Amino acid sequence: MEFNFIKLGFLLISGVSLLQPPRNVQLVSYNMDAKMRWDAPFNSSRELTYTAEYWHSVKKVFQSVCMGKKEHICDFGRLPSVSGTYTFRVRTEHQGENSSWVEIPKNNRGFSLTKDTIIGPPKVTLVSMGGATGYIEVKIKDPVQKILTLKEAYSRVEYNIRYWKETDKKNVCLK
Repeated sequence: MEFNFIKLGFLLISGVSLLQPPRNVQLVSYNMDAKMRWDAPFNSSRELTYTAEYWHSVKKVFQSVCMGKKEHICDFGRLPSVSGTYTFRVRTEHQGENSSWVEIPKNNRGFSLTKDTIIGPPKVTLVSMGGATGYIEVKIKDPVQKILTLKEAYSRVEYNIRYWKETDKKNVCLK
């Protein structure tokens, strides 16, 4: 009986990892991509590697993207869908030992590409038509998205244009 208790105690102790997880984990999404950055654990002088994964609410399984990386960044590339939610995670690894996972987001809502991504500015071109008495043609090109076009991802896209005469900057018009 005493031998089983000692054996069980040893198994419990040996299953606990002393490897610290990454710190300051952040996820940034710009134009429907996803990049995770992190810092190494405190007091880590060893050669550490990292693995990062994502979970999608439709597939319901974690997909490893960056495995055994030494860099403190993971570009998740072209994610499978703009619909649904995602959870991203990263862990520290060293010689077969793994830390616990650090997950983003830490809430139950999940990460939504259509709600949580930063949409970059459009490309705007001005063309003068007819000289001083003519008009200016404004051409707007949507920012390039990682997955779908902007109009495919969002049902309605509008741009606000502000303009004024150089001599009258107080009366800015918004169209």
